[in-house]
Amino acid sequence: MEESGAVVAKVAAFDDPGGDADALLTLDSGEKYRVGRKARLFGTWSRILRDLHRSGELVYVGVDTAAGTVNEILFPGEERIKRVAPRPEGDRLKVVFLMSPSLHYLRTGGPRFEEMRRILEEAARTGARPLVTCDPDTQEIRDVRWP
Repeated sequence: MEESGAVVAKVAAFDDPGGDADALLTLDSGEKYRVGRKARLFGTWSRILRDLHRSGELVYVGVDTAAGTVNEILFPGEERIKRVAPRPEGDRLKVVFLMSPSLHYLRTGGPRFEEMRRILEEAARTGARPLVTCDPDTQEIRDVRWP
């Protein structure tokens, strides 16, 4: 059974031994995860992780904590929050980013829902820019934190 988690950190190292062996991602937090060579996006992830290591930018890494493997790579960015809906519709809380044509949402069942909601509401109120990670296909907000 997959136990999922996520980490937002800088890439400390990305070691790809080549051949059939998996690559190893080391984050500046000290955590290490295998990047499966057979993963559908291995080539893309490999290039991205090398670039992020060079640039020192943050990365959102979705992981299977039980297996110690990467299952998702996303990019956090500082966002200006225009509005947060006063209450969820079903399991989604709508969030509007300034200068974004898409409507984003935060799932109410997530483990950090209340914390992320508070950050988004404060940002909408004050104009502060939190670090937000969204799924580019669904516009689901996966992570919110202060930079």
